[in-house]
Amino acid sequence: MGQLNLQIATRRDDTTLKAYFETPGSSAKRSIVQNILNFITSLSTGTELGPSGSAPSVAVSIEGQAVAATATITQTSTGAANTQTLNILNVTFTAKTSGAAAGAAEWNRSNTVATSATNLAAAINGYAAFSGIVTASASAGVVTITAAQKGLMGNGLYTANIDCANTTVVSFASGAADPTALTLSF
Repeated sequence: MGQLNLQIATRRDDTTLKAYFETPGSSAKRSIVQNILNFITSLSTGTELGPSGSAPSVAVSIEGQAVAATATITQTSTGAANTQTLNILNVTFTAKTSGAAAGAAEWNRSNTVATSATNLAAAINGYAAFSGIVTASASAGVVTITAAQKGLMGNGLYTANIDCANTTVVSFASGAADPTALTLSF
């Protein structure tokens, strides 16, 4: 799958741009798309100015070989104990002996690390706030979390072991830009 990145330098500051493009609520995606279209229209008509009051700078990058950043959580021996925690994208995930609620930041731990890892990956994938940001998979006691957005940006995602026994966390890394990307600047 190809990826099209658009970078625009404009007079608006970061706070104003963030407020313009972030729209809370159930119809947020449609509103954000409409705001993007309105913004691009203002570029084409000349009503949106660049940082110095002249024409804005626009860079388009087409990427197909970018690499997504990944993090790993490896459980050994009996893995995490009941109520021990991990930090995944600044959300505290808690190990439960049983009864982990679906969609909550918790997973059913197991003395079988493969089962515990499968349960943790399912909890990460089932956490609604992570939709479109990361996905998780499990194999032989190792959970691999992959950034949905390919490129360098995923390297900045945060994951850490708070107090889980027999658990090693390797934070997000290895995200890379497409070395063959075509960049056009206007």
